[in-house]
Amino acid sequence: MQSGTDTKLFFYIKKNQLIMPGEQVLLAFSGGSDSLYLLYFLKELRKHIPFSLEAMHIHHGIREEEAERDLFFAKRKAEEWEIPFSFVRVDVPGFSEREGLGLEEGGRILRYRALERKRAEWESREGRKTKLALAQHMDDQAETVMHHLVRGTGIAGLSGMQSIEENKIRPLLCLRKAEILERLHVLSLAGVEDSSNSDLSFTRNYIRKELIPVLERINRHAVRHIFEEACFFSELEAYFRKKAFLFIEEFAEKKEGEIALPLKALKMEDAVLRREIYLETLRLLRGNTKDISRAHLSSVDKIIFAGNGKMVELPGKALGKINGKTLVFALL
Repeated sequence: MQSGTDTKLFFYIKKNQLIMPGEQVLLAFSGGSDSLYLLYFLKELRKHIPFSLEAMHIHHGIREEEAERDLFFAKRKAEEWEIPFSFVRVDVPGFSEREGLGLEEGGRILRYRALERKRAEWESREGRKTKLALAQHMDDQAETVMHHLVRGTGIAGLSGMQSIEENKIRPLLCLRKAEILERLHVLSLAGVEDSSNSDLSFTRNYIRKELIPVLERINRHAVRHIFEEACFFSELEAYFRKKAFLFIEEFAEKKEGEIALPLKALKMEDAVLRREIYLETLRLLRGNTKDISRAHLSSVDKIIFAGNGKMVELPGKALGKINGKTLVFALL
């Protein structure tokens, strides 16, 4: 490795087994500074770990001239470094309008959907483990945790993004944005700038531009401390998820579209574990826990003491209701 930043990233990848010999890695390559550095690093990493690398760019159908510029830059850079490249165009404005979503959320959904489709196709075609590499860094982690915190969240939300999560890897979580920019400067590399990153109407941009600087004035190591706390909460989440899973395995009655939990057994557990049991049950039922906040879990916890027939509607077309001696989670 040619620099301290590269060395730090190399050992982070090795320690967390993010990339193993013989695997395939698909990089989400926007052309911005973060994904540009990650593409450069992964290109160099293949000298130390044998793995296949491809880059994929998503054209979101917004900022038309800028988006075409980004696509051209990403394609040219991948070709210059002899890295297989592909791209896909998605209609974020149309999708967001149809689904009643903001552009930020609609773009995220379509982006990951396209990337996952490509990842799965590549894995199926070659028969080798294939991972999607994302270029989120430590500052992004701090923004994510603060975003979850101000909306109301539990242990999972405070754990932020994981370095490895199913088929996704986030190698840059160990690095500050400033470290990435400094390394690119030394390499005489510069990514494209997304003008929407300056739009403070997007919540994450507001957190990045306004909130994080205030926290760093209080403590200049605030971002690193938030990152470290996210690591702690990640360990805590793993512990409680294991406990919740064991409870569900022992007590839950599962039917098509619903899961029933005995009230007597629930009431014997501490409130903090009960909330994790509800969350894990919803994960099993819905396939995810998107938009489930601490407030939702607390509302469910209240009805287990309120008597038969009480009900709480939950995000993702789900509900929790008391049915006799059980708490039933069901899909609407």
